[in-house]
Amino acid sequence: MLEKEGNLVSRGIERLARVERALGKIDEGTYGFSDISGHPIPDERLEVMPDAINTVTEQESSEQFDQQSRAKE
Repeated sequence: MLEKEGNLVSRGIERLARVERALGKIDEGTYGFSDISGHPIPDERLEVMPDAINTVTEQESSEQFDQQSRAKE
């Protein structure tokens, strides 16, 4: 139970960081463009996930890299 709550808190913190970054991108005039490549993030993605800062492909690659890094630890 404690591990589950810890995971929820961790995800909440990660989401808050993405929301804060998305708000910063609005101020910068770069909202809707990927932080990694600078390519436009499709409107459909932003409608579902307004705090998206990368394209789906870039996000999936980043998550796979994170999982592989954790597995090596």
